[in-house]
Amino acid sequence: MNVSPARSQSGQADWDERDRLAALDRYGILDTPRESEFDDIVRLAADTFGAPIAVVNLIASGRQWFKAEVGIGARELPLDVSICAHAILQNDTMVIPDTRLDERFVRNPLVTATNGLRFYAGALLKTEQGLPLGTLCVLDREPRPQGITDHQRLTLEVLARLVMTQLEMRRVIGLQHAHGTQLEAEMRQRHNAETARRLADDRYRSLFNSLDAGFCIVEVAFDTSGAATDYRFLEINPAFVRQTGLIDAEGKWMRELAPNHEQHWFDVYGQVAITGEAVRFENPAKALNDRWYDVHAFRVGDVDAHLVAILFNDITERRRSELRRNALLSLGDRLRSRATIPEITGAAAEIVGRTLGAIRVGFCRVDPAGEYVTIENDWCAEGYDSLAGRHRVSDYGDLTAVLTGNQPIIIGDVLASSLPEPRRDWLLRLGVRSLAIIPRRDHDGSTVLFFAHGAEPRDWGTEDLTFLRNAGDRIAASVARLEAEALQAVLNLELSHRMKNTLAMVMAIARQTLRSIPDQAPVEAFNARLQALSTAHMTLMQQRWSEAKIFDVVKSVLGTMEGIERFDLNGPAVNLGARATLSMSLLLHELSTNAIKYGALSEPAGRVAVSWTVLDDQLTLSWREIGGPAAIPPTRKGFGSRLINMGLIGTGGVELRYLPTGFEADFSAPLSQVQQP
Repeated sequence: MNVSPARSQSGQADWDERDRLAALDRYGILDTPRESEFDDIVRLAADTFGAPIAVVNLIASGRQWFKAEVGIGARELPLDVSICAHAILQNDTMVIPDTRLDERFVRNPLVTATNGLRFYAGALLKTEQGLPLGTLCVLDREPRPQGITDHQRLTLEVLARLVMTQLEMRRVIGLQHAHGTQLEAEMRQRHNAETARRLADDRYRSLFNSLDAGFCIVEVAFDTSGAATDYRFLEINPAFVRQTGLIDAEGKWMRELAPNHEQHWFDVYGQVAITGEAVRFENPAKALNDRWYDVHAFRVGDVDAHLVAILFNDITERRRSELRRNALLSLGDRLRSRATIPEITGAAAEIVGRTLGAIRVGFCRVDPAGEYVTIENDWCAEGYDSLAGRHRVSDYGDLTAVLTGNQPIIIGDVLASSLPEPRRDWLLRLGVRSLAIIPRRDHDGSTVLFFAHGAEPRDWGTEDLTFLRNAGDRIAASVARLEAEALQAVLNLELSHRMKNTLAMVMAIARQTLRSIPDQAPVEAFNARLQALSTAHMTLMQQRWSEAKIFDVVKSVLGTMEGIERFDLNGPAVNLGARATLSMSLLLHELSTNAIKYGALSEPAGRVAVSWTVLDDQLTLSWREIGGPAAIPPTRKGFGSRLINMGLIGTGGVELRYLPTGFEADFSAPLSQVQQP
C-alpha cells in the first residue's frame, strides 16, 4: 500500500510524505542493530498488556521496519500488509479490538492466516513537528472486545514518548559527536598555529557560543607526585551554566565552586592533559545536583599548558528514564519470588527508593473507616527511621482528596508548603523535605497508599509520578495474589476436611450395612480402595486440585500399604493430571495389595522396585517384585484384576508377566493424556 498523508477537515494535508520520510532519515535509525534500550521498552509494553507481540515499528518507503520486537521473529515486513501504516494516518492512538470486524483488515493475510492477528493497539511515534514516523504497538492473536483501559492507553503513550526520547537522544549525541570532532580539530589548529587561530577565531567563537551542549576549556593543576588536584575554568560557553548550574565559573577553580566534586573527574582530565588521548564517557556528578553527563574531553594547546577542552551534555533525564524502566522490570522479577506481604512491600520499596534517590518508601493500607493506615514494611536509606506500623491518617495531613477522589498528594518542599506547623515540624524531624503519596484501589475496593519521601526539595515530574503509580499497581497486584492464595489454601483445607468426612461416612456405612456378610474380605478391600482414593485426593489438594507429582503419588499410596523402605522408587519429575492421579492411586493400591497377599511383600526379604520413564511423549510405569515366591497367574478375574488391566488412565497399555522370579508389569500411556486435568 502507499502511505497517504493525514488531512484536516479543511482537506489540507497535515504533513507531506516526503517530509515524513526525510524526518525518519535524519534519525539514521533504519537497519541498525538491536539495542537494549528499545528491546526493554517492547518487553515492558508486552508485559503491561499481557500480549504476545509488541513492536517499535517504523514506516519506511515500501516497507515497515522493526527497531525492536517480541513475538514476530523478523526485522521487517512489506508495507502492503502493515496495520501500522494505517495507524500513522490517525491523529491519536489507534485501537482495533477485533481486526476481522474492521473493513480495512478483513482480507489482510496477517489477519486471515491461521492464528492470525486479531487485536491491535498502537501509539504514534511523532517528531516535535508532528510528523509520524511509526508506532509503538502491541498485538494479540485473540480479539479483545473490551479494547484497552485508560491506564493501558496512558502507559502505551508514555512508552511511545520514551521511544522518541531515545531516538532524539541518539540523533543529538550523533550531532554532538560530529560537532565535538570538528571542534577538536579546530581547537587544536587554533592553539597550535597563531595565524590559523586568528583566521578561524570568528568561526570558532560562533560555534562556541551556539552549541546547545556545554563547553569549556580548563587548566588542570597537579601536585608534586603528578596527581591531578583541581582545574580552573578558562573559557565557558552560554550553555555551560544551563548544563551545570555553576554561575560565574570563568576564572574559578572547581574545588572552590564544588568542594565535594568526585576525584575521578580530576583524574580523567589530568590523564587527558598528560597523554593527549581524547576520551568519551558517561559519569554522574553528585556535587552538581546528582546529574549525569555525556562527556567528550581532549587536549588543546602545548603539552606543558595542561589545557583540556570539555564538550558535555546533561543526560540526567535519559539516565533516570533508564533507571525507572529497569527498576520496573526488576520489580516484576523480585515480586514473583516473594512469598509474604512484608517481603513484597519491603523488596519493592527498596527498588523504588534507590531508583528515585528517596530516603523512605512504603506501602500502606487504609482501614475501612479511614482513620488509620498500616505500613507493612517500608524501606529507609541509611540514617533514617522506619515508619512501619499503625498510624493515624491525620498524621499525614488532610488526605480527604486521596481517600475520596483518588488524587495524589505532592509536596515539592515541606518548608514552603501550606501544611499546619505541627505537621510540618513532624515531617522535618523525620528528615522529609519533599513527599509524594499515590493512592491506588485494592482488589477489595479499599484504598492503599504508596509513598516516597525525599531529603531535599524536589520537583516531582510526570515521569516520577507515572513510575510510582506503575510500581504501586504492581505491589497491589502482588499483595492481592498472596491474599488470594491464602484464601485458596483455607478453602482447600475445608474441602479436604469435608472430603475425608464424606469418605469416612461411606466406609462406616459400608461396614454397618455389610457387617452380616460372613466373608468380610470384599468389605475390607472396598474400604482399602476408598482409603487409596482419599490419599490421592489429599495429594491433589496439596497441589490445588490441578496436578500432582508422580513421586508424591507413588510414595503416599505405597506408604499406607507397607513400610516405604521396602520399595525402591526411581524416575524423573513428572506432573500428573487429576484423572491420572486417581487412576494411578487405585492401580498402585491393587498391585501392593496383591504383593502383600501373594507376591514379594508376603516374604520378609521381598522387595518391590517401582520406576517410571518418559520416552517419545510416552510415560511407562514399571513394577518389579524381587525376593518373593514365583508369580502365578490368577485363576479368576475379579474387580482388582480388571482394574489392573485398565492401566494408568483406564485405556489399557498393560503388559503383565508372571515369572518364577516374581511378578512384573509395565503400564504405559501418552504423557499428554496423563497430564490432562
